[in-house]
Amino acid sequence: MAISNWVSVYVQALFAVLMLVPVLFAAPSQTIMPDAYPLVGFAALGASVLAPAIWLQAIALNGASRTAMYMNLLPVMTAIIAVFWLGEILTQYHVIGGGLVLLGVALSQQSRCPSYP
Repeated sequence: MAISNWVSVYVQALFAVLMLVPVLFAAPSQTIMPDAYPLVGFAALGASVLAPAIWLQAIALNGASRTAMYMNLLPVMTAIIAVFWLGEILTQYHVIGGGLVLLGVALSQQSRCPSYP
């Protein structure tokens, strides 16, 4: 039984709400400060709806095994964002490790089908 990507995202969001409501009520204060509204909006829409929807669409287009390899790019992207946004300094082992990750992802994405003349 196949379900659509959006149904899957809605089910994920529903379970997230069900699991996090008790945490909200256990908190010392249930008020959200106005300066935190953009963060809550990003967590609600960007990280909880948009990212899973794009990920599920990528799985539908590329297959699970090919898409899963891109998870290896997460530390590389995090390091790049940290350099530009937080002013972190990349060291030699960061560059070597990132290069190996990129090489591994590139090699894994090569076609495995033999070419026939």
